[in-house]
Amino acid sequence: MLRLFGDLGQRLEGRETEANPKGRLQELAQPVHGNQAVRYELIGASGADHAKEYEVAVFLLDRRLGTGRGTSKKLAEEAAARAALAVLAVPGPA
Repeated sequence: MLRLFGDLGQRLEGRETEANPKGRLQELAQPVHGNQAVRYELIGASGADHAKEYEVAVFLLDRRLGTGRGTSKKLAEEAAARAALAVLAVPGPA
């Protein structure tokens, strides 16, 4: 089984980071800047009530690191966190 699928722990570790960019950004910022260093701000929303698209910016302290769009605020925040991780040149999972 290991030969076919590899180590389950290693496979799951990469998925968790990929699926949780907000958590990864928080993990990077918190030890250096504290719990309140990362914040998300709604920039705007467009579209009909049943088909909204949200745009969110993410800040580290007062520095704007990125923006993201999504069909929910959560998805927009995740996209913004991915953009911030790219700006900070944090490698993604292998």
